[in-house]
Amino acid sequence: MTITVNVADLDPYYFYGVCNKTVGKDANERITLAKWCVEHDMFFSRAKAQMDMPKSIDAKAVEEFMKTEFPKINEGIAAKLMRAAKRRAKRAECDAREAKNLSKVKAGFERAANSFDGAVKTFDALPSEVRAENAELRAEAVQGAVRAHLSFAHTMSSRGSYVKATKYCNLASAIDPDNAEAKSARATIAATASGWNRRGFR
Repeated sequence: MTITVNVADLDPYYFYGVCNKTVGKDANERITLAKWCVEHDMFFSRAKAQMDMPKSIDAKAVEEFMKTEFPKINEGIAAKLMRAAKRRAKRAECDAREAKNLSKVKAGFERAANSFDGAVKTFDALPSEVRAENAELRAEAVQGAVRAHLSFAHTMSSRGSYVKATKYCNLASAIDPDNAEAKSARATIAATASGWNRRGFR
């Protein structure tokens, strides 16, 4: 299957639907479509779905692809998840500063944390030599997830909701148990909550 078009003129989701119906049981075409999904910023679930199909058609073709091309694609996926996570974290921080709807702020930080976590898992799925090359980016993703949880913990603490603030500090510590900022934030929240309890306000 060879289609030559101007990518700028394509609706990627329509094009995906057409290709998904026409490639049939050709394992290599399924793999090609999976790569196309990643390259065009489509949902990674679609790329995964395309990669799952060829396994029963031509396991050898999939095995060869996983060895030669998949690591590079996975690097691209991780990089895109990182960019999405940073955008989501920045948007959530703006919403928190502007005192917008709390559920929206919470959802924003959680989406950011999930995207950072997805990047970490994607880095971890890379071959060992490629993981070593991306060690700094993986560390950045870990710290991004930690910061997202701590940012929401700070938001909850500033509103006097110390139990929920502690919960998000614990989520941060679960990602990075040695993180000094998470330990400090949890201790500060505990001390503040204790002071309020003694004065009878909480």
